[in-house]
Amino acid sequence: MTETPRDSDARVLVYATYDGVNTMKHGIGTQTQYFLSAAARYRNESWSYGWPDLPDDVVVAYPEPLGETPDYLVDEETLRGATAAAEQARIRFAPLPFRADNFWRAATWYPIVEQLTEYVVDNLRGRELLIVAIDAVFLAISESRYLDRMKSACASVAIVHGLYSSARQDFVPVDPDREALEVACIDRVNTVPDLYVGDLTPSFTEHLVDAFGLTKATAPMRQSIELTDPDFSGRYDPRYPHLVERAFPDLGPEPVVVYGGRADPAKGFDMLVDAIALCDMPVQLAATLVGYRTEDDNVRMHLNTLAKSNISASIHVGFSRELLMALSWDPRVVAWACPSRCETVGALPQEVPFWGRESGPVIVATPVGGLKDQVVDGYTGMLAAHPAADALSDSLRRALTLSDQERAELRARARLEVRATRNFQFMLAEFLTWCERHIWPAGRPSR
Repeated sequence: MTETPRDSDARVLVYATYDGVNTMKHGIGTQTQYFLSAAARYRNESWSYGWPDLPDDVVVAYPEPLGETPDYLVDEETLRGATAAAEQARIRFAPLPFRADNFWRAATWYPIVEQLTEYVVDNLRGRELLIVAIDAVFLAISESRYLDRMKSACASVAIVHGLYSSARQDFVPVDPDREALEVACIDRVNTVPDLYVGDLTPSFTEHLVDAFGLTKATAPMRQSIELTDPDFSGRYDPRYPHLVERAFPDLGPEPVVVYGGRADPAKGFDMLVDAIALCDMPVQLAATLVGYRTEDDNVRMHLNTLAKSNISASIHVGFSRELLMALSWDPRVVAWACPSRCETVGALPQEVPFWGRESGPVIVATPVGGLKDQVVDGYTGMLAAHPAADALSDSLRRALTLSDQERAELRARARLEVRATRNFQFMLAEFLTWCERHIWPAGRPSR
């Protein structure tokens, strides 16, 4: 006689993402890594808080390029770190092989979704399946041609789309194919049972309602940070000064404004350069610029612009979280700029207050998207009056004139706000509680 599986055995959570496992380009990647690290702690501690269990079986699915894909560059160090975290949390990996010369197009995403569907049908038959489908790459997983195949194999199937951007946001490149995918996805969510969208941040959920006509209630998926992550321990590494000196050898003694992010226009690096030029105060810029490709046109454009400008700037090309943390300990660094023109969430207002010394850098942000949801002007950071160079320059001046004590107090308030509202453990518990009510309620029919 076949033993009936316990609920926790029957359930399986598949977290499908494209960043944070074998590549690291976006805040989405840090969310993936927080999920991996939070899962291990959650398994050990959820019982003591009375939180719902995380399913015994958790799978992280991610694209795996076959051959070179210039805008999906595999980073072996990231993969090693993610693998170690997954092993600790008892999470399985499901690489989804693909071959393409351009990752950022719908024609590439469909084969990846096909691979995910085949994985489910071949490996998760008879299970109660929940897929958390992160961003545009996995939009199509809820199309009937994939959904019906998974339903035919599984006891039940539910999908929560975690969208971090849309083709209808300002300053996002025009992409009719992606927009069509998004329109169709929201239409399915509105009309098909067991399909949902996650509420990552209030402003972006409002955007989905206004721009796409989302009507179904969202799943709680507030973008958060894992507070027990070593990055937030407050420990000083004696290697930090050497890292800063090696990456930014031209920095002088003047106060420093830091930028760490992508080079595309939505992130507003050019606006920050103009704002510093207007600042009329002794200040330097230290920036890490992240391009999609090894030879990125936006990075090249910014470097050329800086070469012709009169501001003091030192640039490191490429992503290095360790370098950003090292900068936060440098006594010259007093402000951390988030000059986005379009920002769905924005993780830096959550992370930077935990990096560096007590009187370290304060966030200076534009009032867009998730940044305006998080930064309270003059209380947890500086929020520009509008997303333009002159307003950003005014906010930079205010940050530059703060005393050490004022910066320390502002950063302390920011940390308290993050602990109260952006704790990944609490978010995961809230999400799983929602799943118990909507995805896996007792007595629910299997189909």
